[in-house]
Formats: sequence, C-alpha cells, structure tokens
Amino acid sequence: MNAPSRPSTSASFPVPDSPTVSPGPPATPNAPAESVVSEAPPFGKPVPGRAGLVYTPGQPETPQNMVDIRGIEPGTKVRDPLTKTVFRVP
Repeated sequence: MNAPSRPSTSASFPVPDSPTVSPGPPATPNAPAESVVSEAPPFGKPVPGRAGLVYTPGQPETPQNMVDIRGIEPGTKVRDPLTKTVFRVP
C-alpha cells in the first residue's frame, strides 16, 4: 500500500517535514529599531460641512471618496471599502 504523497508548495524549495530555526542577525546594542517601528496610517481628512464623513488620504476629494465614520472613535484604524486603504479616524 502506497502512502499518498504531499503536494509540493514550491518546485525549487520543498517544505521541510519539521520547522527549522535559524539564528537571526546578531544583536547590536544601540541599533536603530527600523524593523520594529512601523509607520502609523495617516488620518482621514474631514469633509467640510459634513459631520461624520472623511476623505480617504491620498485620494481626490470627491463625493465618491467620502467614507462614513460616524460612531467610530478618533484614532481607530479603518479601511476604505473601495480602495482598501487603511487610515485613522480624525
């Protein structure tokens, strides 16, 4: 009786049966934490005269780009349903 073979996930790099742990780069004191610190998403821009609506950052300020943020706390990360851009509520 033959055991079923596992499908290969990559032709050039087969998946090992058990995970291997490789050591990371040596720790350097006083090294910048660039890989640890991530930039926070930008804030949406409030639509003048329209409470609870914002424009998605980096998009044209048109009615199609207004996002309803009513009831969402300031500073909360939200995603524009059309562009999928993540931004924070002002």
